[in-house]
Amino acid sequence: YLTESEIPKADIGLYVEDLESGQTISINGDLPFFAASTYKLPLAMVWYDQINTGNAQLSDYYDALENMIVNSDNDTAEYLFESLGGWEVYKQQIAAYDPEQEVNSEYLSTDNVFTPDNMGHILRYLYDHKDAYDQLIKDMKKSQPGQFLDRNLNIYFAQKYGSYEDAYNAIGLSLTSKQPYSIVIYTDLGEYGEEVIGD
Repeated sequence: YLTESEIPKADIGLYVEDLESGQTISINGDLPFFAASTYKLPLAMVWYDQINTGNAQLSDYYDALENMIVNSDNDTAEYLFESLGGWEVYKQQIAAYDPEQEVNSEYLSTDNVFTPDNMGHILRYLYDHKDAYDQLIKDMKKSQPGQFLDRNLNIYFAQKYGSYEDAYNAIGLSLTSKQPYSIVIYTDLGEYGEEVIGD
């Protein structure tokens, strides 16, 4: 597909996992990409962890969490992000979702940059603990139906999209088929990236 569409391989990051067998496919999986608003998915997971452990009340955060995932509201995300203590605290907390991620000074100091593999492992954690994140997954299904991962499928893909300058990205879970899978697609293709993500 990349060859036929004349898309440079360096402009794509891909991670797909069959959530039943654990088999994976990866392209540039270990390369850093600007994550844009996809970082808001693990941010929401952190807050649902706070709610599930009784450190926060769902009634206080429900609207904010829904708005951040469904509408990708930046002001809401910044409030939730800063309430944790900033970027380094956030990165330390989400490292728990990926045991393969090395938590070193480079990882902690790098801002909104993820590798497809790292985000794919976070999605695996989300799937494995989906009962704890039931409301989050429901909100993901309301996020941009018919666009990004759902562009060619229209199956209410549970997704989080993000775009900033040339970075057009989408991550999510396909839970409607008999063979559930997770997928991360990071692109550096501008608006054309959404079409590529859908394809």
